[in-house]
Amino acid sequence: MDLRLSGSLLLVGLVALALAATLRRPRADWWAWAIVVIAATVAGRVLGGSPVGAGVSAVGEIAALGLLLAEGTGQARAAARVWSLALVPGIVAVIAGFVLIDFGRIHPAAPWDVIAVGLVVLGFALKLALIPLYFWLAPVARAASGATLILILGVVDTGVVADLAEAAEAAPWIFTDHLALWRAIAALSLIGGAGLALAETDLKAIVAFTGPVDAALMLLALLAPDAETRNAVAVGLVGHALTLAALYGAVAVGEDGLGASLSIETTRGLAGRRPVASGVFMVGAAALLGLPPSLGFSAHWRFFQAALEVGGPTLVTLVFVAVAVLLLTFVRAIHRIWLGPSEEAAAARPAPVVARAVLVAVAIVVIATGLTPRLFETAPPPHVLALVEGAAR
Repeated sequence: MDLRLSGSLLLVGLVALALAATLRRPRADWWAWAIVVIAATVAGRVLGGSPVGAGVSAVGEIAALGLLLAEGTGQARAAARVWSLALVPGIVAVIAGFVLIDFGRIHPAAPWDVIAVGLVVLGFALKLALIPLYFWLAPVARAASGATLILILGVVDTGVVADLAEAAEAAPWIFTDHLALWRAIAALSLIGGAGLALAETDLKAIVAFTGPVDAALMLLALLAPDAETRNAVAVGLVGHALTLAALYGAVAVGEDGLGASLSIETTRGLAGRRPVASGVFMVGAAALLGLPPSLGFSAHWRFFQAALEVGGPTLVTLVFVAVAVLLLTFVRAIHRIWLGPSEEAAAARPAPVVARAVLVAVAIVVIATGLTPRLFETAPPPHVLALVEGAAR
């Protein structure tokens, strides 16, 4: 999973850099932090499951905090202060928990096993904004640019979920011995994340609150007893990163045309000025909701299966409700922000050619990867590997 995910995260990072170079003129320190974020997160995935990998990933997470500060606005500085209250304790808690279990090599005796699990739960909940520890997510989403959010939520947070998946593989007792706790966190994040997305009006915050929902779905797959269902995580991680690149890339191009944040309350008819961004946002929304053809579709049906295995009909119902609420949320956002007549009488300049080309390429990748989901599972079948090797020759 790591090499395929590492390549996907590198691609998503390059998308963010291309959009930043085309649409805005970030400060020099933004570029430095962005490169560190991409390099450390990708390297952390290659080295995952080890003390060195955990340390390198932590460097990427701290660099993401610097990336937000490099936005250079008072709102970004205030958001960074709030985020640091979650990010720094989260990093410390996860590393401390991993040290107590020697990165999955030992199962300590009581009470150290419970302490280790508590630290891991707290750390990942803080870093992923799982409900009810989501207090930093909306301020960061509102304060950051679309390119910055691709790196923070699409690259760094995807790597954090991958760390959680590696913990489940290395030390499954952390999850199997405390199934009720993880199941409760997943249920809260499903309903809470979807409800908070529905209550938001800022488009960047709406997309951000889908993160706890996606993390909860992947957590359910990690709790499932069979390997086929757990494969949904490998597929879902790549799909999540690509989807956020499409969604936040479209938002970045939309904000460039409007000169302001996109809001359900104030933005109308943006598709007339930014048709490519509008279409790519719809592709991203469909992938996020699990519609074909996308990796989201390949992962979501197994997320439902995982919910049935882990929590029975009740948890399946919660997953269905959460996805339905997100569907309603995105239909409303698309209808209010992108579609309909524009309130601006003057014609707007077209989006930069490079930005449009990047968005179209991302949309193509989202669809194309959905047609070959087996390539992104933890163990592709031999006949798939043979086909790929044959094509390479």
